[in-house]
Amino acid sequence: MELKKGTVLTTIQGCKVTVDHLIGDGGQGRVYLVDYAGTPKAMKIYHETYQEKMAEKGTIRGFYDNLRRNASNAPPARNFVWIDDVLKWDGDPSSCFGYIMELIPDNYKELTEFYNAYGRGTTLFPSYHEMFRACINITEGFRALHNNGYSYQDVNNGNFFIDPETGDVLICDNDNVSVNKTNFGLGGKMRYMAPEVVLGANPDRCSDRFSLAVVLFRLLFRRQHPFEGKYTSVPCMTPKREKLFYGSDPVFLFDKDDNRNSPIPQLNKAVMVLWPRYPDYIRQLFMQTFSKNGIKNPERRPADLVWLIAFSQLDACTVRCHDCGRTVFLEAENSVRCSKCGKLCSSPVHFINNNYELPVVPGSQITEFIVDDTTKNSSRLYFELVRNSAGVPAVKNCSDDLWSISYKSGRMTELKGGEEAEFEDGMDIMARGTHIELKVI
Repeated sequence: MELKKGTVLTTIQGCKVTVDHLIGDGGQGRVYLVDYAGTPKAMKIYHETYQEKMAEKGTIRGFYDNLRRNASNAPPARNFVWIDDVLKWDGDPSSCFGYIMELIPDNYKELTEFYNAYGRGTTLFPSYHEMFRACINITEGFRALHNNGYSYQDVNNGNFFIDPETGDVLICDNDNVSVNKTNFGLGGKMRYMAPEVVLGANPDRCSDRFSLAVVLFRLLFRRQHPFEGKYTSVPCMTPKREKLFYGSDPVFLFDKDDNRNSPIPQLNKAVMVLWPRYPDYIRQLFMQTFSKNGIKNPERRPADLVWLIAFSQLDACTVRCHDCGRTVFLEAENSVRCSKCGKLCSSPVHFINNNYELPVVPGSQITEFIVDDTTKNSSRLYFELVRNSAGVPAVKNCSDDLWSISYKSGRMTELKGGEEAEFEDGMDIMARGTHIELKVI
């Protein structure tokens, strides 16, 4: 039943909530614009049928108490649209309840919109950098969630809102978040579930990592799904077949030991083109997650930190081919052939610190995680190799930190945020308490 404009409800914190209008409707409930103690907020109210299902399973009280518990705790990371307050509830399954959260700013688009754009042959991202930073931000959020002892449990495309101009991400629908391995009998989308959850196991951080990999795969490969190819191309998708394809017998598109689900041109054109273009370390993480070993042994799926390192490196090594302008992904030890003009691309200039050795060229961008893996904002731009006004390669300080730079000659200087210094072989940058060396290999 849809709430009328002007309806007044009360929260457990004693605040009055006045309904304005409906702004969204999904499988679990409806979302309204409300006045929350004088501030515009969003309010999610659960469908009666959804509450009835929880009541039948005996999980409705635990679910409500979990909402209250989450509202009393701080969000795991900056990009979670967390539960601010919870509506009072009398315990009757037929009485509505829900929670209050911040509104999503207009510049953030639901992940579904990015998939829809891919379906039209376009993208909402200005470049690969923004897409990779979205991947970094999603992964960073899940890492913080898991480090705080939670699991997300119901991952799908409706959980993420992305600013396409920056790659910043907001993670919503956090009513599903609970202590690791706790299960309130929530339903979900099989296409995002780990196979063991499809078959009835309790969701946990390992199943989250499978779902995370599905989201990352679909972002990189223009909404195509890692388990939808020749094998799953059936005339009609039935519940029985869905359980087979995503639960009891899923087959990865690029499974080395099982080619039943190989990509087919009429369905998988984008993934067939893009899969060989990405560096091997990215492909290996997907194969580790989606292979038979990753399916049968959830604990062997790559940890969140491993994905975060991989995407930070991928973003840093994303440049334009000097000859034709096509995006290429440089590798430290190998030349990479441009997929458009065929030129071999590499760089003799390497960015080196304690954890990374990355080839860089004018246009290369280094995010904060590469320099400081304790940061709370891994995707923030920190360093860029540019061409200055004279056309000479230069390093640019994109941070708020003051850098100390020393040269082979013994000369030393400081570089403030926004300033540039001409590149010299062997220049050493002290930033965030660590040394960064730029040298010709």
